Amino acid sequence: MLEPNPLRIMTFETPIDLERWLKENHATESELSLRIYKKKNWHCERDLG
Repeated sequence: MLEPNPLRIMTFETPIDLERWLKENHATESELSLRIYKKKNWHCERDLG
């Protein structure tokens, strides 16, 4: 299992923020790790490793 680099973890406040990041970075980043929370508490972190 991939160990996330804590220095590279980002937080997305909304699904739209995540979508915007993906559109801007999908061509240049090689990995994406997500931590998914319950729908009531939308919060998403990612690590590009």
